[in-house]
Order: sequence, then C-alpha cells, then structure tokens
Amino acid sequence: ESERAVGVGRVVAVDEDRAALTLDHGPIPGLMPAMRMQFSVRHQALLHGLEVGGVVRFSLEPRGTEWVIVAIEPVPADPSARRGVFPAPDFAVSTLSGDSIRLSALRGRVVLLNFWATWCVPCRTEMPGLDALYRRYRDAGLGVVAINLDSLSAAGVQAFVREVPVTFPIGLDPSWATAHTYRVVGVPTSYLIDRDG
Repeated sequence: ESERAVGVGRVVAVDEDRAALTLDHGPIPGLMPAMRMQFSVRHQALLHGLEVGGVVRFSLEPRGTEWVIVAIEPVPADPSARRGVFPAPDFAVSTLSGDSIRLSALRGRVVLLNFWATWCVPCRTEMPGLDALYRRYRDAGLGVVAINLDSLSAAGVQAFVREVPVTFPIGLDPSWATAHTYRVVGVPTSYLIDRDG
C-alpha cells in the first residue's frame, strides 16, 4: 500500500487543461507547512465541479519527486453558518508578553481576529494597516487580536514585532489548535466578530 498524506485547503485555481489544482492549504502532518501550492491531479475528472473559494479535503501520493492529488472531496459548509454568520468559538491563547487573552473577555467590542505567520509575506505586509485600523477605531470599540501560527519558536515573532511594532495583542497558537477551531486553511485569514460574539 502506498504512502498517503491528507490535507484540507481552499481552492485558488483549477486548471483542467494541465490537470492541476492550486490550493491554500493548512499544514499537512509530516509533509509540509501551510502554504499556497499547485498540485497535479491523478485524473482530470477529479477537478470537475470544484469552485474557486470552495474548501476541499484531499489525499496525496508520491509520484517521482512530487506529491499528486489522488482523491478530493468538497467539505460541506456548516449548515448553522448561514450566509457566513456563526457564533465565534471562545478560545484562550498565550500572548508574546506572557499573559493570556480570551475572546469572551472582549464581548461588547467588535473584534478583528487575524491568523498570521512570520513566513507569510501578505501577513507581514498587512500588519501596519491592521495596526493603523486598530489605533483609529479602538476608542469606538474595535479590538484586534492577531494569532501567530509559527510552530518553531516565538523568537521569530518577537523579532518581527520589534521590526514592525503593533499596539494590539499578539496571541501564539503554534499547534494550530485555535486555527483548526476556526477552520483556517491558509494565512492570512481574518474574521470580524460583532459585539454579541
């Protein structure tokens, strides 16, 4: 039986002519970190019906030096998440300063919850803009919580914050536990949580 790896990702592009699929995928245990990547597919028929923006579960097998998608299935949307609105699951994460932050403690504020990583160029690029937004609207009730998903150490996160100072809290989720709860399959991913959670 051949070796298989399984992942979940959001469809970025479908190329039926080349039998290829580009995904923003979460970490694939034992194989690769979360990233945007194009994969070949074993059969072009696997691509039929896939839509850009849809979430899929996929299986990979090695073929020579590359990993090829051999099975794929859409992940059905949560029926309770009508029109993308659903109760935000509570969480508590440690912060860079050694404290912890709990989402439920921010109830009554509008919260921009951002999942990011230091190795993600778009994440790094948007940080100054997120901080400017926070500074402009925090007195009106905006909270920003940026949850870092670097899995190796917090040292790189601390170095980044020294380089690009931010005034909102940076949470740490190296195991992706909170990210999985929020179905994060690629970074950056942001959620806007209303005053009622």
